[in-house]
Amino acid sequence: TGELLYFDNSHEEQGWVSAGARSAEAYDGWTLSRRLLLAEGLLVDVFSVEGGKAEPIDWLLRSPGKLRLGLEPAPIEEKPLHSAYEYFQGLRGASTKADWTAEWALEGGNDRTAGGLLHLTMRGAPATQAAQAVAPGPAGKRWDTLRVRRQAKQTEFAAVYQMLAPGQTPLPVRFHAGGVAVGEKEIRFGESAAAPLAMR
Repeated sequence: TGELLYFDNSHEEQGWVSAGARSAEAYDGWTLSRRLLLAEGLLVDVFSVEGGKAEPIDWLLRSPGKLRLGLEPAPIEEKPLHSAYEYFQGLRGASTKADWTAEWALEGGNDRTAGGLLHLTMRGAPATQAAQAVAPGPAGKRWDTLRVRRQAKQTEFAAVYQMLAPGQTPLPVRFHAGGVAVGEKEIRFGESAAAPLAMR
């Protein structure tokens, strides 16, 4: 139900690859576009959503480990939008329009990931609610889950993931009009939801 917009592995020697895809059929009346750029230690994720009317739009990420939201979450009482949300337990969150972070303290895994962190930085946008909950994961386990919600007919979720070994600190992340700077790396988003992500 979608199409590949591009796949660029011509910069592997420079340490990065990127890809993008789009679907106008997954949800009636909505077009979803996702562009990814993978480099050493980081993943840049730009997810664009376009529809005909303002509705709640949710972005979700779950991972093993303990989630810590870099805001001041408070309990959220709400009627689930869908039966799948009935499985969420302990929903807590906060609203913000600024850039924000979240991270999972990883447990188990292999020698490289055990004791490490999955660190997320998301670009701010008006009327963003970031919330955490516990939800079903693989093999009957329960995973800490992040839900980002916006009421809109068009929005773009831009995020940077950093996989950190024990004792490693995340690189600084700075979003700007044309893309994002991660440490000394500069990633350009382009002028449309179909433009390839590129590292400069």
